[in-house]
Amino acid sequence: MKKALSVFLMLALVGSVFAAEPVADVNVAEFSGNASVQWGINLDTMKTGFKNAYEVNLKLNLLNGGSKSTTGDGIWGELVIKTDSDSFLQWENGDSHLMVGDAAFPSNAGMTSNLNLNAYVDTAKLHFGPAYVGITRGNTQTGELKMDAAIRSSDDNQAKWLSDVGPDKYSQGIVAGFEHEYFNVAVDLRSYADNRADFAKVTVKTTDGKHTLLETYVMYGVGTDYANIAAVVAEYKAKYGDNASVTVEDVSTHDINNQYTNQYAMAAEVEVTPIDNLSIKGGVSYNFGENKTDTRLGFSGSVGYKFNINDTFYVRPQVGYTGVTNFVENANLDSEMAMGLLFGWGDIGIDANAGVPFLDGDSAKKVSPGVGVVAHLPLGKDFYGSNAPYVARIMPSFFSGEIVPNLTAAAYSDIGIMEQGDAAMAVAVGAKYAIPVGAVTITPNAGVRFANSVYDASMTEKGVAMFDGLGEQVGGEHYLNLKAGVDVTGLVSNTTFSVIYDSANVLNENPADNAAKAGTLNFKVKISL
Repeated sequence: MKKALSVFLMLALVGSVFAAEPVADVNVAEFSGNASVQWGINLDTMKTGFKNAYEVNLKLNLLNGGSKSTTGDGIWGELVIKTDSDSFLQWENGDSHLMVGDAAFPSNAGMTSNLNLNAYVDTAKLHFGPAYVGITRGNTQTGELKMDAAIRSSDDNQAKWLSDVGPDKYSQGIVAGFEHEYFNVAVDLRSYADNRADFAKVTVKTTDGKHTLLETYVMYGVGTDYANIAAVVAEYKAKYGDNASVTVEDVSTHDINNQYTNQYAMAAEVEVTPIDNLSIKGGVSYNFGENKTDTRLGFSGSVGYKFNINDTFYVRPQVGYTGVTNFVENANLDSEMAMGLLFGWGDIGIDANAGVPFLDGDSAKKVSPGVGVVAHLPLGKDFYGSNAPYVARIMPSFFSGEIVPNLTAAAYSDIGIMEQGDAAMAVAVGAKYAIPVGAVTITPNAGVRFANSVYDASMTEKGVAMFDGLGEQVGGEHYLNLKAGVDVTGLVSNTTFSVIYDSANVLNENPADNAAKAGTLNFKVKISL
C-alpha cells in the first residue's frame, strides 16, 4: 500500500505536464459514518432485544479519471487511452455486518479495501476527413437499450430491457465509419479469437473406488464445446464396461489465444440525429466462416426523443426492437420489444434512491422525478428453446422529487401477463413528509407493499429487489407488508431518533411458522458524521 501511494505522489509532481491526461490527485473524497442502537419487540413472539449497527465509508482518491487522445484535421491518426473512472482506494462496511468473501463479520470488526485501476487503449483510427478506419474496443453485437423510468431497480438492470444481439465473442478486427453532424455510420469486421480452456482432466475409476485405472489430459478442438471430452468418456465406458466410473475431474484453463479460426462476423450500425433530443438507431450483425452451425443473424432498432414542454416538464418516449436467429433447420426467431414513456420534471437518472419505505436503500437505485411506464414484450422463443415466463410485462413507476415542498412520494409496480393467462402483480408505495417545528424536524413515513401469489411463484426473470422477502405463505395466498415510522432530528445535533414498525406478511396463514405477520416495533437512536 505504501509503495502504491508513493508512486501516485510522485506522479502528482509531474502531472501538470500532461494537462489532457488523467493526473494523480490524492485526496480524501469521502469520510462518513454512523452508529446506532435500537431496542425492539417481535410482536408475534413478544420477545425483545437490542441491536447495534455501524457504518463507515472512507474513499481515498488516487487518480482522476479521464483520457488522452491525439487530434488533427484532414488525414490524421487518432489514439485514445482511457481510464474507466476515478481510481481510488475505498474502505466500506455495511449497516449490520461486513462481507469478506463469503464470510460475514460484525460491522465493527474492521474494513477491507480494493484498488480500482483500469487504463486501456480505447481507439486507434486513421481519419480521412469525416471517414475513418481503425480498431476499437467492443464486438459485433448491437441493440442494447436502457429505458428511462421514474424508478430503477437495485442493480439498474430493470432499465436494461433489451440486450445486445447477434454473434458474440467476435472481438478482434477493424472498424470503419463516417461521422456527420446529423448521422453516423459504423461497420465492424471482426474474427473469433479462441481463448477458451483447452484441456480437461478425465479420471477413470473402478466402481469400488479403491484405485484409479487411468488418468489423462485430453485436448478439445476449436468450436467443439467439450465434444471431445464426451467422446473420450464414451470410449472409456465402452472399453471398461459398466464396471467403470468415468468422471471429468476438472477443466484446466489455458490462454491459447488462437487467432487462426476462419470465423468472422460483420456488424453495421447507423444513428440518425436530425433534430435535438431525437435519436434513431438501427443495426445488423452476422457471422460467417467455416463453422456454419454457429451462424447467427442479429438485428436491432430503437427510437428515443425528449420533448420539452416548458422549462420544467418534458415527455420522453422510447421504443426498441431486437431479433436474432440462425440458419439451422427449424430455427425460430427470437425477438423482443421494449417501450417506455416518461412524463418528467427535473433531471433523468439521478443517482439516489427514492428514500421512502420499500423504495429506499438499494431497492430503488436511480430516480427521475416524474411518472412513467416501461413495457417489455418477449415476442418469440429463441433457437436454444428458452423463453420468458410471461407474454408481456408492464412496470409503472412514480417519484415526486421536489414538486411539493417537504413531501416525498414514490410508487413502483411490476405486472406480468403470464402464458397461462394469469396476471402476476406486485406494487410498492411509500411516502414521507417533513414537518419543521422550530429547530426540530419531525418526519412521519409509511409504506405498503403487495404481491399476489402468481408473482412470487412465476416472476423469476429480471427480478426486482424491492419485492424480495415478501414473507412466509402457503401457496395460493397473497402477500401484504406494511411499514410506518417517525424520524425526529434537531433535538440533538447529528442525532436522529426513530420509531419503526415493520410487519411480516399480514396475510400469512402458514401454520409452519405460527403465522408470523404482526412484525416488529423498534426504537432507534443514530449518531451520524
